Amino acid sequence: MEQNTNVQLHAFKDRESGKWGFKNDNDEVVVSPRWWLIYHKFDEGMCAVADDDKKVGFVDETGKLVIPCQYVSHSYFCDGLVKVQEAETYRIGYINKKGETIIPFVYRKGGDFENGLAMVSSDNGLWGAINQKNMVVYPFKYGWEELYDILHKKGNQERCYM
Repeated sequence: MEQNTNVQLHAFKDRESGKWGFKNDNDEVVVSPRWWLIYHKFDEGMCAVADDDKKVGFVDETGKLVIPCQYVSHSYFCDGLVKVQEAETYRIGYINKKGETIIPFVYRKGGDFENGLAMVSSDNGLWGAINQKNMVVYPFKYGWEELYDILHKKGNQERCYM
């Protein structure tokens, strides 16, 4: 299938099967209904989908499954990375658009990357901030609200998702 960057894919639900697929701007089916759920919209060229086991993966703008359905939760791509939760450990990590693990699955909770930083929590429940190389920029000594306020007072105003 030749990719047309002017064509947008839109999720649709097949009433008979209850499955989700994608149509183009001309209301033509591009990806037959096969997903248990399609999450919202495309972000940075990727869209989250869930299979019948309710595991999450990601498709590209052509509807091709690029990152296999293997995660139990997700956020949205921001700054080239997405937060996902591993099925076995329920730990948070970050992957890129190729599905490569960029930040290992070691955090209890985490936020999206915003201007190169993500808020993450450690086993002690305290929050810190890491960069995209998993280097700790703000140590794990803050409550969530306190760290959020610190980051936003530092001029980190652009947000991908709250």
